[in-house]
Amino acid sequence: MSSFRKRRKTGCLTCRQRRVKCDERKPTCERCEASNIHCAGYERMRYIDVRHRQRGESPLTPSDSVAPAVVRSGVLLAPHFECEGRPLVALPNNPTPAQRPHARARDVLAYHQYLFRTVHVLFPACYLRFWRDTLCQEAWESEYIYDTITALGSLHRASLLLAGSEENAKTRGADTKVTALQTYTMAIQGLSRQLKSEPPSSDLVIAVLLLLAYFECFNGNIPAAVRHYHLAKYFFLLWSDLEKEESDSLLPIGSALRHLSFVCRVVLPLPITLFGAENSCRLHPDERRRTRALGKDKDGSLMAEYMHQLLDVFSAEEYVADLVWSPFVKDLGSIPMERIKTFLEEVEDWKDRYNDSSLNSVAQKYPSGLSRRDVDGLLVMPQQRKQQHTYQSALTAALYHFCMARLMWALARISGNDEAYELATYFHVSEVLHLSDYAEKGAIGRGRDQDHWVFGEAVDIGFSAMLFLCGLCCPCNLWRDFITERLRLIGREGLFNGPAFATALTVLRGFEPVSNNTAALHSSMLDRLGPPRSRAVPLLFTEKDGRNYRLYVLGPSPDRVDPVLGDFEVVCQAHWTTDEDGAMKEPLVEAFGGDIASPGSAGRPTSDWLLRQPVIGDWMDTFRSSEFDVELAIRDHVNGVRL
Repeated sequence: MSSFRKRRKTGCLTCRQRRVKCDERKPTCERCEASNIHCAGYERMRYIDVRHRQRGESPLTPSDSVAPAVVRSGVLLAPHFECEGRPLVALPNNPTPAQRPHARARDVLAYHQYLFRTVHVLFPACYLRFWRDTLCQEAWESEYIYDTITALGSLHRASLLLAGSEENAKTRGADTKVTALQTYTMAIQGLSRQLKSEPPSSDLVIAVLLLLAYFECFNGNIPAAVRHYHLAKYFFLLWSDLEKEESDSLLPIGSALRHLSFVCRVVLPLPITLFGAENSCRLHPDERRRTRALGKDKDGSLMAEYMHQLLDVFSAEEYVADLVWSPFVKDLGSIPMERIKTFLEEVEDWKDRYNDSSLNSVAQKYPSGLSRRDVDGLLVMPQQRKQQHTYQSALTAALYHFCMARLMWALARISGNDEAYELATYFHVSEVLHLSDYAEKGAIGRGRDQDHWVFGEAVDIGFSAMLFLCGLCCPCNLWRDFITERLRLIGREGLFNGPAFATALTVLRGFEPVSNNTAALHSSMLDRLGPPRSRAVPLLFTEKDGRNYRLYVLGPSPDRVDPVLGDFEVVCQAHWTTDEDGAMKEPLVEAFGGDIASPGSAGRPTSDWLLRQPVIGDWMDTFRSSEFDVELAIRDHVNGVRL
């Protein structure tokens, strides 16, 4: 009799992942407890409903016969939406109940997820020739590229499954995520071996680093994503200098770097030049011509093209990207207002081509001019919405209003006395707040089709980042309270942590002067915040472990000229952490030098003190690295991973 013992499949998920014997104690196993690691529990029993074939019936059901029809007609596979609208790519054939898929069988699903869904979400259609065709062709002979593609596709599938409400979907999502993390580790190890045999200044190496950065964006891992982004940008600058002729991959890689730079501006709110990561990826002339080549159809994937187009418009100039996406901009007064107004004309050109009724400007909505009374009623009065949005159309409209709000806020701070810019800011902020209704997780499956994004797929932008930055330019605390509540409801979007943003805005509220108008017509006029130039600015940093947060609040100090902070000074610092369930604990706040209304108070630290803070020093060390270190990559990945 054979002594071969069949491997059991009833152990806890953690022991199965570690490939060790589980004692199967419930609810958590003794082995995990002894090893001082988290026990992920046990998988539910699965039951297969076997339908017996009737006499004379063909052995192939209509669903089983899809594959030959697809092959004969030449129609490509498309994302198949489940009952909750998750765009999971279906295959023409699936394993039968009698088959036990081997360890890497999920690679087939992951590869097709990337090929038919992920790449369309992350990149403009004009660059699919590189991100889809070229990379998938190279993956035939480069295993590290294949592992990177399948890891990203697998994690995309996992994030969609985990966002559902069904327990079975969440179980499948957790299992798929473990597979994605294992494949990711293989990918970075393969990349390390590849870099030992060829120079890093290769478009394929840079592309793989960017895909790894997007992987960590889906994973919510800030340290690992920023490291991959930085190295991709560093290698890109070397490679673009060495290229004698313009490569077909130059524009696709440059576009991806610009879009990821928005994320870095939000999660690393100090001037990006301070970290030695100057942006040399501005909009190429060919891309400017492309932005005017689209038609009027905004359905499906073309809507994603319009969104990528708008992101390119707002990344054309470095100072514009800073004004929109950076919480703090030094020497704002040195930016000529005329340059910003000229740029606004390009935005209006995009709006005319997009031709959406929800993108009303202030002049269109209020022909006779916007007043304080109108602003006070924007949130408290019910808004009649004629147009019903999908998540993606709402995100596109919100992106426009958000960018306009940030630019109008910059103009209001530069001009000082022109109230029109300040009131226009509040109008665009109110539009973002109304559109954020479509960011709720519960709205995942409403009105979706295979060509529209769903919640959690917009990893380089998101409602949480836009709401957080809009919270810095609100007319009163009532609006900010609304934003704080909505951020906690949204949760995490990619690298953007809504509850952490909400905590930062709550701390900020205690360091901004307000004026109470007891004769107010609306309650929104109570606790009105001061003019734009008097507002404080939060600098929120996530520590490398992904669980601790540091907040530094900057207050205006017109008489101070600091080499890093300009006419701002540090008025307080706060620190908080998360519990085992990821909930934010109460922040510990330390104020410096009394009230914010007294700028220049003694005892307030300078930028030298700020740059000596450990959290900022750790991030600056990341941006000083100039080579791929597999040990550091794995360390950042492990520290920030979320199972």
